[in-house]
Amino acid sequence: MLLRARLSVSCVVAATIVLTAAAHAQPQRVEPKRPVAGPNVVDVSIFYESLAPYGEWIQLPPWGWVWSPYDVDPDWRPYLLGRWVWTECGWTWISSEPFGWATYHYGRWTYHPYHGWVWVPGYWAGSIWVPGYWSPAA
Repeated sequence: MLLRARLSVSCVVAATIVLTAAAHAQPQRVEPKRPVAGPNVVDVSIFYESLAPYGEWIQLPPWGWVWSPYDVDPDWRPYLLGRWVWTECGWTWISSEPFGWATYHYGRWTYHPYHGWVWVPGYWAGSIWVPGYWSPAA
């Protein structure tokens, strides 16, 4: 019984020391980490030369350099020319456009009022970058 009481007091004292030290510690600034190279991380510089024959690079705030495709119809939009395919990782878009390998699997599309649809390069690869939509069957 005496041993159990001493153990309880020791735990309380240890917890008090740890909590007191933590309360007096100065917060440290932590810099955000850059993406770590891995199977789903890419160097965006590979896109600049590869996509140049199919579109133009434009400097647009707040995104920086974005890419706009050449020779598309005025009503063109991302995910128009191609098909969805089920894979072991989920649904993925298989584009029939020569630039689709990059623009539908890395980065994001956004609409600009003057330039239309532009692609913002990204580091992370993904099989689907569109918001989900559900509609009840008619």
